[in-house]
Amino acid sequence: MIRSKSGALAAAAVLAVVLSGAGANAADMTCTKDAPNPYRLDVGWAKMPEGRKLGSTSALGIGADGHVWAAERCGANTCVGSTLAPVMQ
Repeated sequence: MIRSKSGALAAAAVLAVVLSGAGANAADMTCTKDAPNPYRLDVGWAKMPEGRKLGSTSALGIGADGHVWAAERCGANTCVGSTLAPVMQ
């Protein structure tokens, strides 16, 4: 339920655009599958400490120094009963 006039106006505007077909049309879109890939695969970029494997990763961040910080689930899918730190650089 929309409780404000501005919210109702915004919803009406979105609905009008969708119904008018003014949104993206598949016929107007250009296929980019043949475009050059700006990314490169870097296998093994994550260097784990000796004897540790990467668990389920819940978050990644880039520090001001450019290092990658990872919050992962202690080499498994959970940290329950583990003594490993869940955040590492």
